[in-house]
Amino acid sequence: MKPLIAIVPVAGSGSRIKEITQGTNKSLLQIPMAYETFLHRTIRQCVDAGAEHVILVVGYRAEAIREALIGCSTPVSIIKNHAWAATGNGYSLYLGLLAVPDGHDVLYFQPDVVVPDSFVANLSEWWGRMSTPKELLVAVDLKERAEEASQVVLGAGGVVRIGKGIPLDESDGSWIPIAFLSENSARAYTDAADVVFDNDLRAYDVDVFDQMITAGTGCAYEHIEKRRWMEVDTPEEYFRLTRWQQEKLI
Repeated sequence: MKPLIAIVPVAGSGSRIKEITQGTNKSLLQIPMAYETFLHRTIRQCVDAGAEHVILVVGYRAEAIREALIGCSTPVSIIKNHAWAATGNGYSLYLGLLAVPDGHDVLYFQPDVVVPDSFVANLSEWWGRMSTPKELLVAVDLKERAEEASQVVLGAGGVVRIGKGIPLDESDGSWIPIAFLSENSARAYTDAADVVFDNDLRAYDVDVFDQMITAGTGCAYEHIEKRRWMEVDTPEEYFRLTRWQQEKLI
């Protein structure tokens, strides 16, 4: 297994949760009952998964991110997405991948996704022991098909489609925004992204993943099974996470 570098996109303004963020970067919100921010939890989980280095792609309130990293023991690089207001996480991932040195695999981890530490460990173990020629591993929830989530369609060889536009009645589950990319698939992402973002700078990361899969990139998946997870985009989701934390459900 090649050395692992993590890419964490923190460029967006988090406009849907601005009542809670009060002008700061969403990733710097404190996770209820956890005594750590979304950003610091994500960095910690990336390291626990085997990442030797973390690349943060910043934009909105970039200086606040830099200040929050003072004293962080994990090696962190910062890449600026100057077009953060006109792009999304997919473009930030593209910029991060351009900074990854040769000879590395990549862990892509969105910081507003809260998953149990045990699931991150499962993902890392699965990536390390994959003997099939898969180049991409995505986290999925096969027990839930949330309308706002990206959907996955499974076939005999793994994931055959992934995206926001997949109808729920065709979906096998939702994508949890975490993925492992091999060195080859990281290169395939940047190649596909050149085409996708030429047409739409706001295209999603999953739009590029889907293009890669269509072009022949093998995509495996790991199911979260009975464990809970949450992508926190709104005040309602933040308050629900608070309840879950209080009840030790996540």
